[in-house]
Amino acid sequence: MGHYIFEGQRFDSILSFSTYKGDYQGIKLDPATQLFNKGCTQATRYFYTPVYEEEKVKTLGKPDFRHTLLWIPTLQSNGQKEMTIPFYTSDLPGEYTITVEGVGKNGTIVNATHTIIVTN
Repeated sequence: MGHYIFEGQRFDSILSFSTYKGDYQGIKLDPATQLFNKGCTQATRYFYTPVYEEEKVKTLGKPDFRHTLLWIPTLQSNGQKEMTIPFYTSDLPGEYTITVEGVGKNGTIVNATHTIIVTN
């Protein structure tokens, strides 16, 4: 199993929970337990995704050096077992790892990776 890195420290496990009132009455923790407040839910980030079919984008002549090629935090499969998600690669040659992570309707964890190679 992997380890968790949080605020520069390595942990063998993490337990995350919250309460409506922000208190933890009745919970007895080992003296070695470290507590962190990770804050609230963060706002959704937006990553620019070019559409090269648009003439305006084609004529800009700027190279595409993005490292995050596609980010869709609200993607839904609607029950499909396979999906096609088109995207444009970076102009920066190298090896890229595609990571898909999510939670299914019944709470199952979805996690898959795939590597692609971008050449000149």
